[in-house]
Amino acid sequence: MNAQEKSRSINTVFSKILANLDEKMISTNFKQFIGLLWMDTNKMRGLLLNKKLTDKEHTYLKLVANGNSSKEIAALLNVKLVTVTAHRKNILKKLYSKNIAQAIFNGMLLGLLPIQQGASQVEIK
Repeated sequence: MNAQEKSRSINTVFSKILANLDEKMISTNFKQFIGLLWMDTNKMRGLLLNKKLTDKEHTYLKLVANGNSSKEIAALLNVKLVTVTAHRKNILKKLYSKNIAQAIFNGMLLGLLPIQQGASQVEIK
């Protein structure tokens, strides 16, 4: 089995574990730990060491996790759309994400956003 096949196999196992975790039996911290194991080691190291989001980036991440578009976020925060776009790019880079859905997932794994099921809103402070 080559390295790619091993990686695919591990991802499949972790996907099944994460999909079948019972909320009553498994703590949120354990889910975050399993999710971090699932990530690439270099990505995880970067996320844990020094890739912290600014307060504004964190607010943006919460707003986008709540389903707001970039235009809506710009209006809510009273900033220009280019500012929101810059925050988005920074978040994607800092959380090693290819798209905003992956950034939200990584944010949940790191405890930046609550792990939740369903369509509940993330509290903005």
